[in-house]
Amino acid sequence: MQAKPGRESAAGETLAYWRDAAPDKVAVQFKGQSLTYAALDELVNCMANGLAAAGIRKGAHVGLMMDNKPEFLISVYALGRLGAIAIPFNTALFGSMLSYFVEDSDVDTIIADARHAATLADLPIAQERVRRWIIADGDAAELQLSTATKLTMDALKSHADSTPPDVHVAHSDPFMILYTSGTTGPSKGVICAHSHLQWISEVASQRIGLVAEDNFYVCMPLFHVAALWYCVGACFWTGSTVMLTDRFSASNYWRDICASRSTVTMIAMSMSVILEKLEPTDEERNNPLRTAWLVPLPPNVRTFEERFGLKAVTNYSMTEITHAVVGYPGEMYDKAPGCAGRLSGDWDVMIADERDEPVPTGTVGEILVRPRKAGILFQGYYKKERETVRLWRNLWFHTGDRGYFDADGFLYFVDRAKDAIRRRGENISAFEIENGLLTLPAVKEVAAVPVPSPLGEDDLCVYVIPNDRASLTEKEIVGFAQEKLPYFMVPRYVAIVDDFPRTPSHKVQKYILRQWAAKTDTLWDGEQHGFRITARRKTADKQ
Repeated sequence: MQAKPGRESAAGETLAYWRDAAPDKVAVQFKGQSLTYAALDELVNCMANGLAAAGIRKGAHVGLMMDNKPEFLISVYALGRLGAIAIPFNTALFGSMLSYFVEDSDVDTIIADARHAATLADLPIAQERVRRWIIADGDAAELQLSTATKLTMDALKSHADSTPPDVHVAHSDPFMILYTSGTTGPSKGVICAHSHLQWISEVASQRIGLVAEDNFYVCMPLFHVAALWYCVGACFWTGSTVMLTDRFSASNYWRDICASRSTVTMIAMSMSVILEKLEPTDEERNNPLRTAWLVPLPPNVRTFEERFGLKAVTNYSMTEITHAVVGYPGEMYDKAPGCAGRLSGDWDVMIADERDEPVPTGTVGEILVRPRKAGILFQGYYKKERETVRLWRNLWFHTGDRGYFDADGFLYFVDRAKDAIRRRGENISAFEIENGLLTLPAVKEVAAVPVPSPLGEDDLCVYVIPNDRASLTEKEIVGFAQEKLPYFMVPRYVAIVDDFPRTPSHKVQKYILRQWAAKTDTLWDGEQHGFRITARRKTADKQ
């Protein structure tokens, strides 16, 4: 048998290895249906050959818009086998924001669930640029498309050969473009090579001690790097089993964990706070979990571990980099909030001032990183070369995050120096929220800022300068946001003001707005006026 592929291999080679090494081992279980490694690899090959027959070649840009399901994974790895570039879209997007992603990413093919394909097909830019539409779960004929080719995944796979396609794919070839939140501009496409994502899979599996006998419960969206590579990729690296579900459900969480006999999971962002607020149940007390990625750590990690009978592993990472700092079980007890662990050894990390000079231990500054190994850093931002150079200056990647090291070498995350907000499990851009609300005619200027949430992430407040104060209400602003923006960008708090605090050069002083917004009792609160922020999509604007 061939040796197990390493980081210097294309991502799909790990699946091929387990097809031969453990063909009958379950790779993915979803809604009671199981796919073995042999079956999964065969489906990936069939899909790859079907895509090739449809005209997909190495280097092609293919957009993905699917809910959590095996078809998402089959599509990603099939594209990887062809050397094509997979570009997942957040399934909550619609309208002008989704138009931006379609245009910026240069996709000419879409693979999507029928309902998401319908959302995309409403966009003039998609009608203009997308030449092939591949429907994952329905009838492609229902799409109102006049010139594009319409296909289904079932048709592609059923008439294709199950042998690997004859395409050479190098570990340094681009594999995915993953969009991360914008700061002072639109979201950026992070170009990830096969080696970058193989590295995430390898190191993630090592950090949590994943073995082939483990079942990994995955409830986070696959269009994010955390679920797709820290969880699924780690499983495929070790030959363990992905227990995939649609989404995080607090009421079903422990029941699902027990029913799936899951031993490992990821509990990210507000999930830990929500789980801690649940009343204990028999399923919780008897759950089989051994280890959980916890990002960030809850305030008292020891209490969390004892209640749920598991050990916590954490890290400091972002889409562009991974595992620069890691915290292992028992190391973070009694640490201050924001502790992410110690240096992993794979990266240099420096805390720097505004001149990129190192600051003393205990002093807060920007977190700068650089790799010690080839191929583990992202390859740049797609079509944003100037932004790539700006953030990779003085031979350090500038994360835009602020933190400090303590005397024992532990890194603490403090906040984001960049203008981004973490909410509902999403990194969201103040710039994009502001641009969306500026399309409301009565709005003159907007400033979006985070507000600390009791769930451990951010709530969202917008300060609005109206064109005519008498004609604009807070309810109108939130209602407009619900129609035009993804649910996680809809503000909870609104303040209509005459002006913003500004610098002598007229720049908005957002740090002052953040201080104001922290006093939430002075703000108009949408929850108190009957607004509930849910994932239910409103009518999209056709831009």
